[in-house]
Amino acid sequence: MPAYRNVTATIAAGATTSGEVALKGKRLVGMLMPAALTGTSLTLLTATASGGTFVGVTDAAGSPVTFAVAPGQYIAIDPAALEGLRYVKLVSNLAEAVEALVTVVTLDVA
Repeated sequence: MPAYRNVTATIAAGATTSGEVALKGKRLVGMLMPAALTGTSLTLLTATASGGTFVGVTDAAGSPVTFAVAPGQYIAIDPAALEGLRYVKLVSNLAEAVEALVTVVTLDVA
């Protein structure tokens, strides 16, 4: 039976970037947006080590991986498209008016 886990990514009030979320041993499968969300899109940053140098996540064509988001919305993510990410940060296109707690849904890798 799949083991899904929820982790909170916090974007502070006035900020655009969350703290890091450890995905080691897990796949990113979804995100639940909070009711109070200022941004309308999210992109991802990734690093191979905690506290490492984070870089933008792009697709095979070199375009940033971007998710259109809205308050209270759940975003389903194809885990194969983001295979291999170890640590991620979420980046909002707008500074958040209040602290935004995004629920990151992961699936344990067997």
